[in-house]
Amino acid sequence: MVYFAVILFAVGNGLMWPSFMSILSKRAGKVHQGSVQGVAGSIGGLASIVGLTLGGFLYTLLGAVTSLISAGVIFAVFVVSFHVLKMKGSD
Repeated sequence: MVYFAVILFAVGNGLMWPSFMSILSKRAGKVHQGSVQGVAGSIGGLASIVGLTLGGFLYTLLGAVTSLISAGVIFAVFVVSFHVLKMKGSD
């Protein structure tokens, strides 16, 4: 089960990062493209460090409930993304 989860995580990450960087580069324009992508990569690395450290700390404190908290956060972001897309469509 763990190997399956790792495979899903790797595939999701492999699909998400190139798409995210592509969107950023298009929004930044040709002048600021490299700077924006560099900052995004740095913040992504920092988020990985903080996220993994915080996840380990929470797992130590709460045990398996940490997975439910993670699922709740992911679901909340999913729901909010539809509201953001709806607001963007009304502009």
